Amino acid sequence: MVLVVLGAWAVSDGELPAPFSWVLVAVGVAFLITGAVAKGVAWGLALRDEGVH
Repeated sequence: MVLVVLGAWAVSDGELPAPFSWVLVAVGVAFLITGAVAKGVAWGLALRDEGVH
């Protein structure tokens, strides 16, 4: 989340080079999506272990 906010701030501020700012945003979003998928998989596996269908 920090990378997304930092990247968005850098894009709007214009102090850092634009490609670097967009890379920060993209990496931050990629981490968020990866974390959300991992959390969903862990939740699904926990349901399976508990015997809930």
